[in-house]
Amino acid sequence: MADLEIVKISELPEAASFANLYTIGTDALLRSVKVSLAALASVPGLSSSVSQISGTITQLSSQLSTLASNIGSLSSLNTQ
Repeated sequence: MADLEIVKISELPEAASFANLYTIGTDALLRSVKVSLAALASVPGLSSSVSQISGTITQLSSQLSTLASNIGSLSSLNTQ
């Protein structure tokens, strides 16, 4: 068997366009399917929805980070 090389996503080159890029998912019948990102990019209003969701995820991530930090501070108080 060939050796596999582990590559971090951050080390991959960025794509210049959505052409020939796909994501995977399931359809209404729960069948595994692939979807062209170019097709998704052409859906009216989708990019603004994705932008809003992305902003919400960023806010939640920040709040979770703060919460984890607070829990860590409380844990250290309990062990003293």
